[in-house]
Amino acid sequence: MNSNTLSQYVGLLGMILLLAMAPACAETSGEASTFTSAVTVTRKAWRLVMPTREGMSVSRGKEARALLARVEPSASGSNRAILQYLLACADTHAGNEDATRLELESSFAIPMAPESILGLLEICPHPQDERSRYVQCLAELLPGSGWRRQADGNKSRYEADVKPPRADVPSLSRAKMIDVAALMEKAGLFELAWRAYAEAIYAGFSPAWMKEKLDETWLSPEAAEYWYKAATCAYSAGNDQVAWGYLMKAAIFGTDGLYNKSIQTAKQWFEEQKAERKARPGDTVDRDAVRAALSQVVTSYQQMNMHPRAWALIDAYPGSFVDPAALRKEVQKEWLAVVKDVSRAARKVTLYGHEVYPNGDPLKVTVPWCLSDEAMASVKERLGKVVEGPPASK
Repeated sequence: MNSNTLSQYVGLLGMILLLAMAPACAETSGEASTFTSAVTVTRKAWRLVMPTREGMSVSRGKEARALLARVEPSASGSNRAILQYLLACADTHAGNEDATRLELESSFAIPMAPESILGLLEICPHPQDERSRYVQCLAELLPGSGWRRQADGNKSRYEADVKPPRADVPSLSRAKMIDVAALMEKAGLFELAWRAYAEAIYAGFSPAWMKEKLDETWLSPEAAEYWYKAATCAYSAGNDQVAWGYLMKAAIFGTDGLYNKSIQTAKQWFEEQKAERKARPGDTVDRDAVRAALSQVVTSYQQMNMHPRAWALIDAYPGSFVDPAALRKEVQKEWLAVVKDVSRAARKVTLYGHEVYPNGDPLKVTVPWCLSDEAMASVKERLGKVVEGPPASK
């Protein structure tokens, strides 16, 4: 084969390869454009219905609904849950409580489950026992939060005659919870990391419904920075549904800079998925990083009075500790001291949904991970009963 023939052959082969790749490239570009378009429109709708000091506006609610109608046919999975939540916000502006309720019930998926239940709680017309069941739902989904503390009760520990004040369980710290999530991420424990970031947001920021202002809430630009981190961790863990849902939250509720960053991330993910990428960062875990991180995580959970989760980590990763049995014993001893402190002058004490005083075994208490599969299943069942409302009068 002479040089001219070889050159022609190589050129032809190159054209064939380009033609073969073109449909995949076009498909990737199309999906990225669809995501960008959906996020852009939804972000605009959010700006219309987001909480403001001016309060509700029927006209803004109608305008937002018209925008969201353009996105609704293409929405699916986690993204649809976000869309349904925003439709609920629009219906709230319009004063349509029945429609709001239906939209919130339809948006129960991991990326928006706590927000949806909070909305149902805020508009609940039923007696206190029905409202308490919504609080219990939030407590199950978010065990490391103030909702768990509220559901447990133990109101007597706030009484002025108990001195010194009893310990808070959990004792919440946004900074510590974010540090825990970052340590999990650094160690390559991405499935735990995205849950830890979500827990830090739900426990460390204020609940988000139709408040007077958006600052420092679950859907604030500040929180969106951590929704982005949760998204990338979920993606690295191979949990695509959660990853795309949280990425959309970051793009919609974040700053302009985070919106642009999220769009670029979406394009990258589409390209990687079309290339059938086999390995993700979460496929390999640095054992030394795990050891260093988990040691700090256990300490942080002790400081936040989440000892049962600390010893659960010791049980799950015994090789990451010099003497796991001794450390577990130390953590449990400290937990018993916390339980004793909380039980001072109390008739009954429940922690993390388990009675620990006067009956019950404090060492059988568990603190599940945020938005665990078991909690989601339990809440779906509980929610099905709640939304039926009271029986009709005859």
